[in-house]
Amino acid sequence: MNWAWHSGYFRTMAHEELETAHLLRQHCFYDASTEGYVDENDNIIPERVEPCGWFALTNFEHFQYELDEALAGRPVYGPYATNPEDF
Repeated sequence: MNWAWHSGYFRTMAHEELETAHLLRQHCFYDASTEGYVDENDNIIPERVEPCGWFALTNFEHFQYELDEALAGRPVYGPYATNPEDF
């Protein structure tokens, strides 16, 4: 798991102690299995709240694959996917 850090893909920019201002009022994740939004405990929430991430388990290999796909200009899958033929 440290290969990404050792390879230079990631680096620590800064470290701060968490403060109240750093906490989100509402966590939001898109859940592809329900095509809706959930909180950090997998409870369905009625609408998207920013910032909103993806609700999924992943690893660095999958992250590298997704990054490679994005850099190669291949389509993104999920609620933000666009059809290249529409452009």
